[in-house]
Order: sequence, then structure tokens, then C-alpha cells
Amino acid sequence: MLDAQTKEWLSKPACSVAQAAEMLGMSGPGVIRAIERGDIRSTRIGKRIIIPTAQIRRMLMLDDAALSANAA
Repeated sequence: MLDAQTKEWLSKPACSVAQAAEMLGMSGPGVIRAIERGDIRSTRIGKRIIIPTAQIRRMLMLDDAALSANAA
């Protein structure tokens, strides 16, 4: 079951490296290495790295129905 913080992050279009790391159970540097390898897509805005939450949902095998089912 997803906690409230994770549901909030996944409801937004993008997340930070730290948020992605928390949701994926990885370290921040691990997420950066995965981005550098091309395993995780991202966009850089200035010095910030933004990761689409749609990709995180796919990686966690969550769909909209699963997120709304966990909303209760």
C-alpha cells in the first residue's frame, strides 16, 4: 500500500531525484547513475534534474486504478 507522501508525489507530473530515490528504494546517487546509463529518463532545468512520475509509476507497475484503489 502506498503512503500519503508517495501518492502525493505520484499525482504530480514530475519529481526530484530525492523523491524518485525514495519511491524506488534507491539512493540519490543510484538514481543519478541510472539516469546517466539511460535507465531512467529525465530533464535538466538549470541544475535541477526532473523525472516524469509517469515513468516512476511504470517502473513500480502502478496504474491509475491502483493509485485510486490505494487512495482509501
